[in-house]
Order: sequence, then structure tokens, then C-alpha cells
Amino acid sequence: MAIRVKTITECGMCDRTHEREGAEGQFPPVGWADVDLHIRAPGSGWSGGGERVAETVCPECAGKVKQLITTGEAA
Repeated sequence: MAIRVKTITECGMCDRTHEREGAEGQFPPVGWADVDLHIRAPGSGWSGGGERVAETVCPECAGKVKQLITTGEAA
């Protein structure tokens, strides 16, 4: 009997997936990105709550996010 472990990563913006051998659940594949957006709510510092959006995204979607952040224009 053999046990094989795979890590399957799903893009949080599109339907793309990536499979690789081994257990690397905390890290995105090479070229993929972790996007973490914090939106501050009224109040003192971050203690007032707010909203957080966290996703792992494929290289194509990461490029779109990067373009929007750096240029202010959507791809």
C-alpha cells in the first residue's frame, strides 16, 4: 500500500486549479499570489472591525490585481 499526498490550489477569482505532489498547504504555487485586503471601519485603529478579503489567486488573476493596484485601471 502506498500513500500519496497532493496539494490542490484553487484560484479565488476564476476556476483555475494547480496540483502538485506533497503537502504544501500553507504556500501558493510558484507564480501564484496571496491577496489580503483590509478595509478599515470607523473607529479607533483596526479595532472597529471592518472587512477583510483574503484569496489565493492564479498568475493571470494576480496580474489583474497588480495592474489595478499599481495603475488604478482594471485589465
